[in-house]
Amino acid sequence: MPVAELNSRWSHPRGRRQIRLAFGESVAGITLHELTGGRLRIVVEHRGLASVDEVEQWKFYWSDWIDAVDDGHQ
Repeated sequence: MPVAELNSRWSHPRGRRQIRLAFGESVAGITLHELTGGRLRIVVEHRGLASVDEVEQWKFYWSDWIDAVDDGHQ
């Protein structure tokens, strides 16, 4: 997706960081929770997807993305 089509907004509620990304008709919310011991919990919610097939495609995308974040953090 071209960066020009990406709409994002960061917020910082109570020790966590959250971003919302708009992809056409769908919206993904990514929340980063800082845990003890330098650990990080990543939660992804992607809403407004049109079909079960689209949900499955995005599940693979977000899983790969989280793995890449984890690999870069180690």
